[in-house]
Amino acid sequence: MNLAFPHTAQLLRVYPVSKSYLILEFQRPKGFEFKAGQHVTLQLKDQLKDQLKDQVKDEIKDENGIFLRLYSIASPPSFKTRLEFCIQTQDDARASALFQHLETGTPIQMSAARGNFQIQAPCKSADNTLVFIAGGSGISPLRSMILELIHELTPTQGQPPELHLLYGCREADAIPFLEELRGLPLLKSRFFAESSRSAHVQAGKVTAAFELKSKLLASSNHFFLCGPPPMVNSIETMLLGQGIRRERIHFER
Repeated sequence: MNLAFPHTAQLLRVYPVSKSYLILEFQRPKGFEFKAGQHVTLQLKDQLKDQLKDQVKDEIKDENGIFLRLYSIASPPSFKTRLEFCIQTQDDARASALFQHLETGTPIQMSAARGNFQIQAPCKSADNTLVFIAGGSGISPLRSMILELIHELTPTQGQPPELHLLYGCREADAIPFLEELRGLPLLKSRFFAESSRSAHVQAGKVTAAFELKSKLLASSNHFFLCGPPPMVNSIETMLLGQGIRRERIHFER
């Protein structure tokens, strides 16, 4: 199936989160619609083939420098003027090098939004607890979901569902969106890193949170997972072993 690119997004800003991640901010194209949790494909064209040929020589096979990248949208639909993405620099040397060299205003071709990793309406009732579990740049679709949920919560809608975020990263100083997520009053969050001396980031893995707070393993909860496949597979297996029904575990690797 040939992928179409009906939208053009202008690059507004690129800023690093330590050496591990880049946050990309684009102007949201007119008419572009999506649901929290979805992703897009970007059609990129670089001029860095000679500089990067030793780093990514197995990938650079085309002659014109065009390549594709699929990224989950990190911003919520309620952000009407901009789109945000979070990408790993170490695992995507070609794209991250390109974005750091592009000028503000550079147009990027973008597909329509796709994907079924979404929060369905029954999950949003007040008697639910939603547990979001992210690893690294896997925070992108979960951040979109969380911010959109909070945006939707108004006094006329009654009691909101309880929201928990468990977020693991390799380095404590390389956690994307850390301060923003810590400051959300409706979100109960815990952050983890393989080793950490930060007062806000616990040393260890996200699975430690379940030992600290057994309520998170209640069978009535819904779990939304996104991160590296080994992390997602491990947590899915653990949740199933704890009696969580498979239909309450939603994930994207």
